[in-house]
Amino acid sequence: MAQTVPTVVTPHSALPPQAEPLDRKRLFNAFTLTPMLAGFYPAIFLAEPMVLPLGLVLSYVSAALFGLPLVVFFDRRGVREWWMYVAGGALCSVPTVALYALAPLPDYLLPFGPIPVLGLLFWGASSGLVFWMIGIAGDSPVSLRTLFDPVEGKKAGVLPASSESAGRTDPAAAPATHPGTGQRRR
Repeated sequence: MAQTVPTVVTPHSALPPQAEPLDRKRLFNAFTLTPMLAGFYPAIFLAEPMVLPLGLVLSYVSAALFGLPLVVFFDRRGVREWWMYVAGGALCSVPTVALYALAPLPDYLLPFGPIPVLGLLFWGASSGLVFWMIGIAGDSPVSLRTLFDPVEGKKAGVLPASSESAGRTDPAAAPATHPGTGQRRR
């Protein structure tokens, strides 16, 4: 009589759960907008407008050379956690930190040291969070119009749930979808 050996699946041998593919339009918007914010951070927070052009160039180059492959890697692995994108954003700012350490600095920039380096890493990490919010988080469609025109939802007939149901006493009487978009309510 042949004896079968039971198969034991450990947490390390289990395959990762299959995640849905990322929405390319949302990713395009995230890759377009997020480096722009990273370029503006030093100009706004440090009151250094001379840094803006250099910051924009560095942030877009870093997003193209390091951020894009990292997002492809995360997508193939099914990674959707916000903290991984925050860490990835900080990782993408490391080449800028290296350039900051090695390149000759103009007089208007702070000298290389721990505080400016932590600032660059923080800006990279916050850019990773913004990228995750625009490109990864949630299941609602994101477009430039929804990001920059808060009145658009009101034009389409989509009102916040509190104002729509303010006059209703029976929650079952509320429609199951938003009037303008046809998306399910949460």
